[in-house]
Amino acid sequence: MTIEEAISIVEQLLERGSLSKIQEIVFRQTWDGLSYLDIAVNSGYDPNYIKDVGSQLWRSLSTALNEKVTKTNIHGALKRYAAHQKDQKELPVNTLQTNTSWGEAIDVSHFYGRTAELETLSQWILGDRCRVVTILGIGGIGKTALSVKLT
Repeated sequence: MTIEEAISIVEQLLERGSLSKIQEIVFRQTWDGLSYLDIAVNSGYDPNYIKDVGSQLWRSLSTALNEKVTKTNIHGALKRYAAHQKDQKELPVNTLQTNTSWGEAIDVSHFYGRTAELETLSQWILGDRCRVVTILGIGGIGKTALSVKLT
């Protein structure tokens, strides 16, 4: 992975969408294996400031990637993310269903209504790629049937 590819991924992951000038300096030079002290000397910033910028950047990336990111593992973390994104794009929709056991699932062969709810849930999961969706309601209103019909 090139530095430009890595920066592109990082900018996609960050909430505000782009690296600040100092974050880019820290990222680029960290990518090349330089220490915070070396980065400070090269850029003319205080070493403690460079360390703080790096620490904040790794925290933001840790949150976005849902794994601990440090200056020593940034290469691996971004490579795993890129590989996962590639796998997601190549994965056929029906592949997910081939490894699912429906032995304990309720019978939804006579399921009526809830078309709007099914469309909304489908959009959230497939279109928006939400990782977690919660279906709430009092007992007996069909939460389980809805979720089984959806899957």
